[in-house]
Amino acid sequence: MQPYDIDALIRRLEALASPDYRAFSEGLIPGAENTSLGVRFPQMRSIAREIRKGDWRGFLESSRDATLFELKSLHGIVLGSAKCDIEEKIRLADAFLPYVDNWSVCDTLCSSFKPRADERGPLFDFVEACAASPAEFRKRFGLVMMMDYYRDDPYAERVMAAYRRFRHEGYYARMGAAWGLATLFLFQRDRVLEILRDGVLDDFTHGKAIQKIRESYRVSEADKALAAGLRRGRGLPRTTLCYIERDGRYLMLHRTKKKADANHDKWIGIGGHIEPDESPMDCMLREAREETGLTLLDCRGRGLVRFRSDEYPDEDMYLYSATRFEGELRACSEGDLEWIEKDRLMSLTLWEGDRIFLRLMDSGAPYFDLTLEYEGEKLARAALDGREMDLER
Repeated sequence: MQPYDIDALIRRLEALASPDYRAFSEGLIPGAENTSLGVRFPQMRSIAREIRKGDWRGFLESSRDATLFELKSLHGIVLGSAKCDIEEKIRLADAFLPYVDNWSVCDTLCSSFKPRADERGPLFDFVEACAASPAEFRKRFGLVMMMDYYRDDPYAERVMAAYRRFRHEGYYARMGAAWGLATLFLFQRDRVLEILRDGVLDDFTHGKAIQKIRESYRVSEADKALAAGLRRGRGLPRTTLCYIERDGRYLMLHRTKKKADANHDKWIGIGGHIEPDESPMDCMLREAREETGLTLLDCRGRGLVRFRSDEYPDEDMYLYSATRFEGELRACSEGDLEWIEKDRLMSLTLWEGDRIFLRLMDSGAPYFDLTLEYEGEKLARAALDGREMDLER
């Protein structure tokens, strides 16, 4: 068989090029600068249909490592829509993904796949592995494929686990995760809310996911307001606090070892300040290891507590609970650790606001937003989910 005539294809693309469209598309697609001709997508899709009727495998072999944006895009369209068994298509995608270097080619490949029902299972393992990859556009490919084709059961649980595990510094991987979560919100609302409430994402991805949820015309006004309430505060110190439970007891820290400590002589849970570029969940897991020696296995977001004070710095605190952990408890440099029965908690020296959220946790309350305003050490005001609480009760 004759080698595919890629040069003839390039000449055809050059004849269709539009300088104005080139300038427009290069402004939208970082990574396509000086590699784009400016051919419109309807024209490329028409060419892709012709390629599929001929030696499409020869075309894929000849264009895999191409630098021209139009050839990369054609490669994605032809590969995704090729008539072959799913195992071959996976091998072809695996070979092409290292050459994908912009969001447009990545998403074109995803939108062209359209797997049949009997192909979704074999394809998912590959997609799941891509979502766990450290490579930016391979990871984006996995996340976008999940968003497009795996929104429902029996895949939803594994899809949401992949988004929960998302970690990446790349802008386009983060944007892909945010876009995916906003889209999945329409199909897996409660699972997406759990991810946002648990604070597992970096600040950028978390914020962008909420922004996209609130921009969607398919999301109700009530859910947009709910998502807005999960935005992370800017400028205020942010902290975490976790109550680790075992056999009806909480692991409590009696803060006795630091003199200059706003919590001196108080009993509190485990936690600390969130470091720059650290998610609330990552902070909580780190603080638990540092303060107790324990590795938490099922940390669950319970609420956001907004502390306001006329004496101490204001802060926003992410509240967690955990029931599963591993490791050996060790001494803490900030105080004395002790397992305390739940029915004894209210007899301890606690902040008054802590009594409120401990009761909420003990009652199994859903995720809450609690504002606590202090005058010195006296709780002057409390509001639960925007509603004033009667402190006299």
